[in-house]
Amino acid sequence: MASLSFKDGPLVWIDLETTGLDAKQNRILEIAVLITNGNLDVVDEEGCHYIVKSGSEALKEMDEWCLNQHTKTGLVKSSQESTYSPEEVAKFVLEYIKRWVPEPRTAVLAGSSVHFDATFLRATGPDVIENGGSQIWNIIPDHLHYRIVDVSTLKELCRRWYPTATERWKHLSPRGSNHR
Repeated sequence: MASLSFKDGPLVWIDLETTGLDAKQNRILEIAVLITNGNLDVVDEEGCHYIVKSGSEALKEMDEWCLNQHTKTGLVKSSQESTYSPEEVAKFVLEYIKRWVPEPRTAVLAGSSVHFDATFLRATGPDVIENGGSQIWNIIPDHLHYRIVDVSTLKELCRRWYPTATERWKHLSPRGSNHR
């Protein structure tokens, strides 16, 4: 598939895993990206996925839930073994997005509860402070359109407007220890 333009309606689906919920105190550990056109056709099945190198300071930042969950899924170990700095990961992700959507402010950021992810990408957290105040992650949302597609909005509306249908679909949603 060729690169996408505005008329293709590109969506950049991003999912982050972090050391906690506070974008000013916590860090990004993992980022995954898929890009689709407006019809939700994936442009590259492999997508883009990086785990950020983190040291013992990241473990100290994690609350009990994060530490247990990320240990159980192997993310803690993977982040300690990773060789990619936050700066490298941000650059690689932006290069990946630009390969498929070269024109700035064309693709819309998308995901589930993606406002959380957008907040981390724009935050002045520990990674930025340790980088002398230089923004690292915001190069990603700076390339994207200001609009956001958050599918959790649809889930919440369906839960309110169609509660019986939503209850019937609950078993289709993966739950449990595989969150990552």
